[in-house]
Amino acid sequence: MTYALHVPAIARKKAATDGAEPARTRPTMQEKSVSVIDMQRLLDTVSGVLDRQTVETEIGRILMPGPTYLGIWARDTAISTLGLNRLGKTELAGELLQRFWGYQITAQSDPSTFVFRNKTHAGWTDSDGFRPSKEQLDGEIGAFPTCVYIQTPDFRAGTREIYTTRADLDGVAWLVIALHDHWVRSGDDKLMHQFAAGTASAITYLRSRDEDGDHLLEQGPNQDWADILLRQGKVAYSQGVWLGCLAAAAEIFEATGDRARADFCRREWDEVRAAANRILMTRYGYYANFVASDRVSFRRALDTALLVAFGACDEEPARQVLEILGTLGGPFGHAVIEPGFAQEAIGPSKYPPGHYQNEGVWPWITSFLAVAWARIGDFDRAREVISSVFRDQPATIHEWVDNLTGEAHHPDFATAAGALAWAIAEAGCAS
Repeated sequence: MTYALHVPAIARKKAATDGAEPARTRPTMQEKSVSVIDMQRLLDTVSGVLDRQTVETEIGRILMPGPTYLGIWARDTAISTLGLNRLGKTELAGELLQRFWGYQITAQSDPSTFVFRNKTHAGWTDSDGFRPSKEQLDGEIGAFPTCVYIQTPDFRAGTREIYTTRADLDGVAWLVIALHDHWVRSGDDKLMHQFAAGTASAITYLRSRDEDGDHLLEQGPNQDWADILLRQGKVAYSQGVWLGCLAAAAEIFEATGDRARADFCRREWDEVRAAANRILMTRYGYYANFVASDRVSFRRALDTALLVAFGACDEEPARQVLEILGTLGGPFGHAVIEPGFAQEAIGPSKYPPGHYQNEGVWPWITSFLAVAWARIGDFDRAREVISSVFRDQPATIHEWVDNLTGEAHHPDFATAAGALAWAIAEAGCAS
């Protein structure tokens, strides 16, 4: 039979509240049979991808997200190190973290080394970018650039990019999570002690992004990994990473003797958890994509699984959230969002439904769903989710897969490799 993604009536009815008519994805291939994936071989594959994307450059040894990404990215570096740690590559993970933490924005940061790309709207052009003033850059103290370039046709090596006009919340939070994870997995506390003050600065920055005092963080359009969907306000995914960041920071501060900050982070974790369930949990049993001052997006977003993974809800509601997110599954994997957007409603890059972030399949985002199932104790479901990314035993890992045809794009994508290694370990699928 021909497979069509199921879109609940309530999601179709409510989707217009975030500014675009829902488009329907219609995969053309037969319904996918369950893949039998050798997880040990898959670990070997992801390890090879990570090795191939580890390169010496003008800014030092880095892990490029993929062959076309000319630099080092904050969130991608952090997520990749979660996989590196579980593959026993803790020395490389530590080196990469030390390098990116060295780019944390401080009062001494030089505005001339930064470019703010200002990609905040669908009609963006290159001319919208600018060099920040000292005052603008000082507003980001404690945060990190979205990425740092190696030599490119447009930017010299070492240029720090902010994708919009404010730092990405998730990049900051993921780097704190990764710093803690490296300590736990390696047993080496040097980096944690070295960047304890930086962690305090990162937490101060993230708290400053709570504009209305409800403990949830606000962001402008495109200030997270989904950098064409124009999500804004209280983005559920970002609150999930914020929860994980607070838990990690609490343990970092406890271990480095800062009991007051540790206690604060634990209290704030409780407040964020309560606020996420009060403000973002819908009556339909899943977390809203985002809640902004002027609208709510009821689209189902796969990355909201991180709220479950980082403990936002108890087991029964967690299972309900994950079951609903499971309806995003199709013959080529789980769509990152559903329903899709009209092409003209997103940007700067324009993709029709089924492509890229507009209902495409992203293995590293799918990994979040697998981690969430594992963390509520359902390891079989976690393994099924990991297997759903592949039709056959893969020779590489791709950035994204076309949800209409199954065509895979951008091989040797290190971020996905790292995230899958994290998920496989969490699910206990391989040694």
